[in-house]
Amino acid sequence: MKYRDIIQFESLNEVVKFNRLSDENYRKNTVSSYVFSDTYEKTIIPAICKNLDYTAGYETFGLQIVGTYGTGKSHLMSLFSLIAENADYLPLIKNEKAAKVLGVIAGKYKIVRFELGSADELWNLVCHQIDLKFKDWGIDYSIAVDNKQDMYKDKLNRMMAKFEEVFPDRGLMIVIDEMLSYLKGRSGSANLNRDLAVIQALGELCDHSKFRMVFGVQELIYSSPEFQFAAKMLNQVSQRYRQIEITKQDVQYVTEQRILKKTPEQKDIIRKHLTKFTEFFTDMHVNLDEYVNLFPVNPSFFDNFQQIKIGKSQREILKTLSSKFENIADDEVPETEPGLICYDSYWDDLQSSQMQTYPDIRRITEIMETVHQKINDNFTGARAKKIPLAHRIANACAVKILQDSLEKASGANAISLVDDLCYFDELCFNRDLLVDTVNTTANQIIQATDGQYFTMNAANQEYHIRVEGGVNYEQKIKAFVSTMSDDNKDSHFFNFLVEYLPISTDQYRREFKIFPHRIDWVSHKIQLDGYIFMGNPSERCTTHPEQNFYIYFMPIFNKANMKHGDEADSVYINLESVSDEMKELIELYAASESLIASSDSSQKRFYENYKNKYVDALKSVFQRDFLQCTEVIYMGEKQTITPEMMCSGSKEQVILNIASTVLEDYFCNKMPYYPKFTLLTSVMTSTNRDAMLKSARNKIANPAMGSRDGDSILAGLGLLQDNQLSTSTSIYALSLKEKLENKGEGQVLNRDEILHRFYKEWENDWRSNDYNLESDLEFLVLSAMVSMGEIELNYPSGININAANIKQIIDMSKEGAFSFSHIRHPKGMNLAAVKELFIGITGKDMTSQLQNPEVYQQLVAQAKALAAKAVTSCNTLKNGLNLENIQIIGEMEAGSMKAQLTALAGLCDKISNYASAAKIRNIPAEWSAEVLKKIFTSKTFIDTISKGDKLVKEFLPRIDYLNQALQYMTDDTMKTAVTKALEKIDGIEIDNDSKIEAFKKELDMLKEQYATWYIGVYKNFHINGLQDTEKRKTMNSNAKKVCDAVCGSDHNNGYIFVAHKYGEWTRKMAQLTTGTEPTVQSMFSSPYAGFNPTQYVGKKLPELKDLNEELDSIFSDVDDALQLILSDKQLQANKDILDDSQKGLLDRYTAKAEDLSPNNAERLYDIVCKLHQGIQHINISQDDLRSLFNRPMTPDKAIKTFRSYINSLTAGSKGDNIRIILN
Repeated sequence: MKYRDIIQFESLNEVVKFNRLSDENYRKNTVSSYVFSDTYEKTIIPAICKNLDYTAGYETFGLQIVGTYGTGKSHLMSLFSLIAENADYLPLIKNEKAAKVLGVIAGKYKIVRFELGSADELWNLVCHQIDLKFKDWGIDYSIAVDNKQDMYKDKLNRMMAKFEEVFPDRGLMIVIDEMLSYLKGRSGSANLNRDLAVIQALGELCDHSKFRMVFGVQELIYSSPEFQFAAKMLNQVSQRYRQIEITKQDVQYVTEQRILKKTPEQKDIIRKHLTKFTEFFTDMHVNLDEYVNLFPVNPSFFDNFQQIKIGKSQREILKTLSSKFENIADDEVPETEPGLICYDSYWDDLQSSQMQTYPDIRRITEIMETVHQKINDNFTGARAKKIPLAHRIANACAVKILQDSLEKASGANAISLVDDLCYFDELCFNRDLLVDTVNTTANQIIQATDGQYFTMNAANQEYHIRVEGGVNYEQKIKAFVSTMSDDNKDSHFFNFLVEYLPISTDQYRREFKIFPHRIDWVSHKIQLDGYIFMGNPSERCTTHPEQNFYIYFMPIFNKANMKHGDEADSVYINLESVSDEMKELIELYAASESLIASSDSSQKRFYENYKNKYVDALKSVFQRDFLQCTEVIYMGEKQTITPEMMCSGSKEQVILNIASTVLEDYFCNKMPYYPKFTLLTSVMTSTNRDAMLKSARNKIANPAMGSRDGDSILAGLGLLQDNQLSTSTSIYALSLKEKLENKGEGQVLNRDEILHRFYKEWENDWRSNDYNLESDLEFLVLSAMVSMGEIELNYPSGININAANIKQIIDMSKEGAFSFSHIRHPKGMNLAAVKELFIGITGKDMTSQLQNPEVYQQLVAQAKALAAKAVTSCNTLKNGLNLENIQIIGEMEAGSMKAQLTALAGLCDKISNYASAAKIRNIPAEWSAEVLKKIFTSKTFIDTISKGDKLVKEFLPRIDYLNQALQYMTDDTMKTAVTKALEKIDGIEIDNDSKIEAFKKELDMLKEQYATWYIGVYKNFHINGLQDTEKRKTMNSNAKKVCDAVCGSDHNNGYIFVAHKYGEWTRKMAQLTTGTEPTVQSMFSSPYAGFNPTQYVGKKLPELKDLNEELDSIFSDVDDALQLILSDKQLQANKDILDDSQKGLLDRYTAKAEDLSPNNAERLYDIVCKLHQGIQHINISQDDLRSLFNRPMTPDKAIKTFRSYINSLTAGSKGDNIRIILN
């Protein structure tokens, strides 16, 4: 029995092309050959027709038909567009329900149908196609040459208007295929945004119009990754289109009904054939009907075909299946296997020259040539029978890897391969044996290729093609492990520890894995220097200088190097008992690191990827083993480690904390005199040491300030008693004092008698000779002695630090702590200068009380106050003191005063540096008694500047007020008085108090006179409360309400000619306002109270009585105008458009049976407007008349000119239907 005998095969070797639809037979065949699945019949066709029905009242959209190549997308668009174009094709449809639905749009449209094959602008292509059709249809219009500068939608609306003039009973549909390929060719941001704007405009025109836009794409534009940079624009486009998607099930249905159609009898034959195999193939057993309907195609073919991401434009599934069935149509259906076309066979189709243009397919083809060759060469003997299966498995995996990017290494497991390939072996009597056979064969392919081209992912058990250049790098890493020595493995283990403990300091020397480090000396709250070694303790002798501790990490592979010493300063970390899993991962990590170092650049990245993979695995394993397997050996004994100690931070910190605990007693015994900084809030480290020591120096230089850390360090050095600086109990200060005293009077103590270099190769590390203190701590001791006046600190540069300039130590460099030359006792005191200093600042001679600390507190306080006054005076003075344009203190005089006051402030600012008996003796030599006396003479300037500033502040507001008031004065006498008074400013004298006071009173009197005058004028131009009540009555009167209803601002059509009179009346009425009357007191703060008298010179308010009479006249004119308009016979002819209520009111009013009132005014005006429907209004402005009569004319000439002008405006219109309105 041949395949052809059980299938009604119809070949489908080409897809529908728009360019062939001009052929009538092709059109008819396109419609008649269409196969409708349930989805098409019940969902797709109704959805399409619903959107194409332009008679519907609901919102409609453009259509986006989505389907991969060969799924019938173009056929579908051709079908409904042909029906919409010509109702004669409707009877050709074989599905009655679909035909009935399509009948809604049959013959309702003219069609513009084309495929996109050009890279030109989309707007140009669309316009060109429209113009071609319009020319054929006899429409005299070209959208391409519409050059108006407006939006796409405006051009499209004009185009549709022209179309509907010729085809009022038809819609216009544009159908475009290959849209996605076109857009991908123009995916630059500027091009794409313009094209999307066109698509959006076409979609927007589809709502409530006779226009429809349809286009076909292979996938949704909005989800295509190439376009995601234009996501916002895509979102706007998507809102104007409905998606019609052709699914895998739709394609399968077409395959069943058209290519592989079967009679019931043929289906029975196929069912009996396949039933023999259902126990072996789970998917076939569950979905037997589907397998029968699609026979001989395996249903999984469709899924796997559509999941291939590349070459979509060359892959057409229906055409592919037609070709495959033609190849087997005359073959016998096998009895011993299902005989299905499976997706692995599609690999042969991917070998075409067209498909080989894609790099991914070309790359896999190259690899597959090797895989197939390896299968043929290695499947020998008993394996030879499995060669066909091996080739099929390889082909299936080749198809699978193309379903995503190659680096994802997509593949298939044995279970899915059994169902998808439907491979059958008579020796396998159940499904499990089939799965085992596929697994065995796939593993033999791995062996045949040495895992270089074909392998298995252990995580998901999927077999897949390898694309890494054919080399199995992981296999090479595993092979390299066996060549490595234990020492080599340990070396890489130490590399891992350094990076992932991690060790945070730099390596001591490149050739040794030794790292300088610090640990906490807990009892003393300071860190001590030492080393961390990776490996053998024998390398200690290479490390200089000797430090306080040594931590050794022992190897885990070479047992010969696992010996522990018993030194009191050494701690050993033993990880020998880590798990085999960790050791194996360390070996792989070591091998990958070695191969990275020895490989060429093309292979390094592959080994680096594997190294990263091993590191990722090692991190979690190391975390576990570190907690469980870490041993600490000290002086030959294993130490007890609590769980709390193992969880005290990073792994590095855990080790440092354990070492700190173990070595505490050793440190205390080694350095019994080292200072304890127990009061510190945190341990002194290399990171915070400089800041902490600076705070201590700050405390020494400014004893009253202090800080927690600074105080704590000084306390640790014995330099603080009762929170006061003291050297009397510090063993470090006492040692220095003793040495200096032993040198004899007038002698110095040199730096080398105080400090020594800790290590000859380190220039910046010095320690004290007596207690081995670091030089920066010893410097604090020296600084405290300087501050107390006990010594001076001298440097080779000539700088001497004493109690007076002690603040220099605050920002002293690190070198300054050990680069001084010597120390000595301080010098004597300049008593005459000290006396002048006290007199100048405090006004008293206090030299007899220099041992009293309170004297210095008083001196500093008064110096600060004097400095503040001097600075304030300088700031006040600026470039002089001026009142208007008059100089109170001139610029040159001000410059001299400021220079002297600045010198005074500078002197006072420095007084705090000499505020003790020890410091006062060190005042600068340049501060002689004569110099100080001269500086203090500038104190008189402070009072002079204060008086001048007071004068300016008192007069400037008065002067500003009157200058501003002059702007509003209309009283000439008052203006003259104010102007003369302001001219007197020039005669003001800073020391003449009586004259200043008299001038002040004169200015205040003028302010009061102005305020009284301003209030009087204000009253003249505002209405009072009684008048306001009368105004309110007028505003609420019936006449006012009627005029508002008929002549209001919103009634601007010119029917009522008195409207402009009413507008003028409302303007005058608006002038009658009330206001909050200002008081004399409120006027003193500002000369303006929201009212400018100069604007009312020669004016007066309108009288309320006159305005009431004018309103009555306007009301009468309105009544007359309405009567006149509503009596117009031409308007009366339109009476039928009024409702009964309006007709009744019109009759009563024109018959004078009902008067004009607020109750009917608005309605009467509405009647006027309604009756004017159909009446042409011609508006003439005053500017029009001026232009017309722009020269002298005789009466006859003027009449003729006006008549000619009116005739030109009303040409072509019926005279009775025209009303001339003058604006």
